[in-house]
Amino acid sequence: MSSLCYVDGTSSLIFDQQALGYYEVKIINGGYYDQIAIGLTSSPEDYPLSEFVGYQEKSISYHADNGNYYIEGSSFSYGCRAGSGDTIGCGVTKQGDVFFTLNGKLLPLIQCGANTPSEGLFYQTKVYPMVSVRGKLCQISF
Repeated sequence: MSSLCYVDGTSSLIFDQQALGYYEVKIINGGYYDQIAIGLTSSPEDYPLSEFVGYQEKSISYHADNGNYYIEGSSFSYGCRAGSGDTIGCGVTKQGDVFFTLNGKLLPLIQCGANTPSEGLFYQTKVYPMVSVRGKLCQISF
């Protein structure tokens, strides 16, 4: 049985062969017409703060405004849009695959661990939570 590691958004998700990393963000206000992206990067020191998570190398995200996930700049149809009152979770498995939740419902696993086309993007490395927000009235909480 795997354990979960919740984070405050300032530290890395604990990642080893025995644990999962996971965090959640609640959208207090905004989402549908604002840009809110919840995701991960393995390289926070190199990530430009002006770019949304998922748009650059070594990152993946779920976008509340369109329901797509973005991995290293490529967009893929994925889930539903999210807005005020919704909670989005983001996690990584011990194999380095990524998953998202929407209001407690598990969305399909995104295979980006070892032996996948993404060549182990998050396999056996520290991963860091990232949240990107752009909008007039966006509010989120960890």
